[in-house]
Amino acid sequence: MSDNRSTYPNISTSVFSIEQEMNFTQLNIRFDPTDISILPIFNGVMDLNLDIAPNTVSKHSGNFALWLGPDERLVLVANDKILDLAQRLERELNGRHYSFVEVSSGQVIFDLKGKEVRNVISKGCSVDLHHKYFNIGQCVQTAIDKINVICFPIEENHIRIIVRTSYARALIGWFKDACLEFI
Repeated sequence: MSDNRSTYPNISTSVFSIEQEMNFTQLNIRFDPTDISILPIFNGVMDLNLDIAPNTVSKHSGNFALWLGPDERLVLVANDKILDLAQRLERELNGRHYSFVEVSSGQVIFDLKGKEVRNVISKGCSVDLHHKYFNIGQCVQTAIDKINVICFPIEENHIRIIVRTSYARALIGWFKDACLEFI
């Protein structure tokens, strides 16, 4: 697993900030949902529940699993755990129909924080991000200013966004403009 990720400029105002999160390796996991023995193996090896409801997030020991589809999860694992995890998955899942692909070089994780974080994102996102509808433990695949992203709240005023690397600079530029009214 390589670390050839670029770094991106941070934004910081009194009510909104955006920083790149580089402490995770991203694994895209695909599996046969009709094989009832596969999820318990993933769960045991990863110490993380992948048997989750649509558009939800599982968190344990600082790692995250995001539901992207009936047979797909995006898992964020601490960088220092990935090699051991990959070896254990290959050993335990031998002979089963699955895939796990490290996608960190193709996607960037941003942490957005501040009391206006939901208002800033909402300026370019059609999903209602109000606390009443979008809470910790949920995730959504949506677009911000026509840029596809995955969003999930970490804390009340902290939302993590995952975006393709090729759109990361454009998204940061959009956030710079979108947060101006809150400065």
